[in-house]
Amino acid sequence: MTAGPGSRGSPGRTWLLGTVTVVLAILATLALAELLARLLPVHEPLLRAELDEAQPVARYEPDRTVTWSHGPFLDLVNRVRINRAGFVNDQEYDPADPRPLLAVVGDSFVEALQVPWAETFHGRLARELAPERRVYSFGLSGAPLSQYLHHVGWLRGAYAPRWLVVVVIANDFDESLLGPTSRPGFHYMVDSTSGELVAIPFRRPAWRRLVLHSRFASYLFSNVQILELGRRSDRAAGAPPSRPGELEAVADRFVERLAPLAGAPPERILLVLDADRPAIYGGVRSAVRPLMVHLAARAAAAGYPVLDLDPLMAADFARHGRRFELPTDGHWNAYAHGLVARAILEAVGPSWFGLPVGTGVPRGTGEPASPAAPIGTRSTSKGMRKRTRVKTTA
Repeated sequence: MTAGPGSRGSPGRTWLLGTVTVVLAILATLALAELLARLLPVHEPLLRAELDEAQPVARYEPDRTVTWSHGPFLDLVNRVRINRAGFVNDQEYDPADPRPLLAVVGDSFVEALQVPWAETFHGRLARELAPERRVYSFGLSGAPLSQYLHHVGWLRGAYAPRWLVVVVIANDFDESLLGPTSRPGFHYMVDSTSGELVAIPFRRPAWRRLVLHSRFASYLFSNVQILELGRRSDRAAGAPPSRPGELEAVADRFVERLAPLAGAPPERILLVLDADRPAIYGGVRSAVRPLMVHLAARAAAAGYPVLDLDPLMAADFARHGRRFELPTDGHWNAYAHGLVARAILEAVGPSWFGLPVGTGVPRGTGEPASPAAPIGTRSTSKGMRKRTRVKTTA
């Protein structure tokens, strides 16, 4: 007798049962992955705040404490505090506090998710200059020189800092120009001639906010960075090559606009230039190094104090053989942060902070293994101590 269409052995029923079985297996696997992810130190997203005309400041969604970890193997675990101002710092910022303020501006090297805040160079400076002076950091991963300019202009009205430290990293130059690969949520230079800033608005899709409530999804997006895998190749292939002299012009516009936007004389703005660390360890000199030398020369000529970390770190590595990055991450480790904190204090001298000229550099700021590290290139300005210069290396 022939089986009817509704019998147990019909192809349609078999297909349906197979489909349900596969779906249930997938859901069970996802549920198990979610449970496992909640037991592990998965990198929770920091959540960038939306950027538009009503909220034009690039920062994070405020008042959160999250777990940070690096890579698919969840190493370098750190607990990170995002304060009510929307920046990574254990301190809460008070615009009405009358104590003089040192504001530190930069990208992920200032944000410093990889080390506890107390071990960052600005955390050390905050400890050494307290209680008479404050140190607030305004670091944001991915921010270029153009974004530093916008942050500095905003800080002028929001916090009125007396001193500024701006940390410059190798990729800050080319990422400052508006182009097809520019990411939403930052300010960019329209061109290298005018240096005019324009923002690309940022709005987080509702689906992504919902998905990021899942810890397993956070692992995929933040630790594995599945969305970035394609974007990295797109940026490498899609970024137009800069014209000769264009990135030098970006550096020039940055120097020209920095002090006016800050509303402060150049003498009160210290530029800290990162070292070409791979070359220090014996590798090939970076193609960006001449840009750093160009920026240092233009800034010094304009009256800015400049701390070039290249000769400082080269001398320290030759003496102690200690690297300045974390084993699986290219950002500064705690040793480098200690070195930078001490170098800043020695480079500008106590009079920069209104301290008596005879005041010594606090001994607790640097690392014990490098008590007398040489200081990088700096300019000497009125009211600042003169110091033997170390030549900026090309």
